[in-house]
Amino acid sequence: MNVANKLTISRIFLIPLYFIFLLYSFPNNNFYTILSFILLLIIALGDALDGFLARKLNQISRLGSILDPIADKLTISISFIILGVYKEIPAWLVIIVISKDVLIFLGWLVLYILNCDITVKPSIFGKMSAFLQFCVVLFHFILKVLTFLQFLQPIIWWGTCAATICAGISYVYDGSTRLNGDK
Repeated sequence: MNVANKLTISRIFLIPLYFIFLLYSFPNNNFYTILSFILLLIIALGDALDGFLARKLNQISRLGSILDPIADKLTISISFIILGVYKEIPAWLVIIVISKDVLIFLGWLVLYILNCDITVKPSIFGKMSAFLQFCVVLFHFILKVLTFLQFLQPIIWWGTCAATICAGISYVYDGSTRLNGDK
């Protein structure tokens, strides 16, 4: 159990608290909105810090390569589901993001069952997709203060949609090549 993994596990333990604060921020509870925004920033900074420390201290581990994406996906999935339920982001975007993650998980599970290489290798599309998904959530909080930026929201949504679909395609391609023994 290295420092980077401890940070990742700490992020996972903060997710239920973030979930509660985000949920209680609706309909317009500024106190919980601020708390959920601060917690989201702490989780995001923890993500950057654990990745940096894992590389800097040469503490990259199999456990970390599994837990880190789980922490990221839990944070984004919870955010998207809650924001979708409260109509802060469109349902179609929630469905695309969640469906891609479910598809990737099921593909990973098939690879695991068939004893194929299951090493998580983030693609450039995956990183871009994750970044834009985080931006969708972050932009929700920004619009609480800077409402004049509302016109940017559809651009972020469609960019996130495109990046998520591209990431899904790239991961399906990677998984199919592993399944065929090409990697």
